[in-house]
Amino acid sequence: MPKREETDRPRIVLVEDDSDFRTIMARWLAPRYDVVSCADGEELFDELAVAKPDLIVLDIDLPGPNGFVLCRRLRSLSCYTSIPILFVTGSDRIQDYLETLKLGGDSFINKPVERPHLLREIRSLLQAAFA
Repeated sequence: MPKREETDRPRIVLVEDDSDFRTIMARWLAPRYDVVSCADGEELFDELAVAKPDLIVLDIDLPGPNGFVLCRRLRSLSCYTSIPILFVTGSDRIQDYLETLKLGGDSFINKPVERPHLLREIRSLLQAAFA
């Protein structure tokens, strides 16, 4: 795979199986960030082989490995322990929220997502990561 061109903009990888929602989020983020969209965990790890992201957005309910499994796997690899992980999910179960924190997720937003909330949360996570 060819190496991605480096830019000064933060790179965000979205992992969301709903193609419409993935497209909407990518459009919201594209004016400020380099955005890579993935439909599942396999695509995520293909992307990670090309370039390291500055932030990862994960859904919980994904085909194949779910967001919990992906988060656990990312946090087990030393090169990804400091990358913020934001869960954006339709789950409103408190157990899922607690599990994301236990696994090393940095933040959690319930769907439906409002654009300003998503942008604020991402900006906050990136500021903390680069502080």
